[in-house]
Amino acid sequence: MKIKSSVFRNVVPLSASALLLLIVGCDISSSSTSDILSAADEADLQEALTELNATPDTSGSTETPAADTASSSTSSSTTSTPAAQAPTTAVAAVPVNGSESFFRGVRFRRSDPAAPNARVTKSLSNVSTSSRGVTFTMSDISDWPQTGPARGLYGVMMLAVFRNGAWEGGKFDHVRSNTTFRNFNNVGGYLPVQPVSGEPVRFWLTNYSGTEASNFVETTWP
Repeated sequence: MKIKSSVFRNVVPLSASALLLLIVGCDISSSSTSDILSAADEADLQEALTELNATPDTSGSTETPAADTASSSTSSSTTSTPAAQAPTTAVAAVPVNGSESFFRGVRFRRSDPAAPNARVTKSLSNVSTSSRGVTFTMSDISDWPQTGPARGLYGVMMLAVFRNGAWEGGKFDHVRSNTTFRNFNNVGGYLPVQPVSGEPVRFWLTNYSGTEASNFVETTWP
């Protein structure tokens, strides 16, 4: 079998395995090689064999790409742990509003009743004073116990004046469920406190046990 140089040159670009098969198919080991191939063809063949045995070109090898950090990172959900609660320290009860705080600071001059710890459960409004007495509007106090000195009495009217850096006073009259006016006949005697004209005074209601009260209303003594 005679291999032409032009044919062989067309074979060289083939893959190494295809070229090997082609060469194996040709008897080039016999002494008659020179009869089959010309000197030029034999030189081409030798060059091809040298190229075949050379180190293969790996420049086109595929590299495994580095892992994509952004896409390969595993997202993990973190459950937030609430901050530790500070231990609760028991403290004394404190007033829930300004009136209750005020009650605690009053210097009560009468003890029937004194009500420093009364809770505000009723309302007092529309307070006005004159030389005759005090006019006011109060919420329904008929659910307070009738434990006064006479039938139909549900609580007392309180008065305090600001003296020497503190409020002092106490009960000066009784009230019924429909009372809207109290005179000042008991102020300065029965209640040993006598405000003078222009002094700040505060009025409020208290039940007989001293446990419940109205808010206070501040005005000036007539």
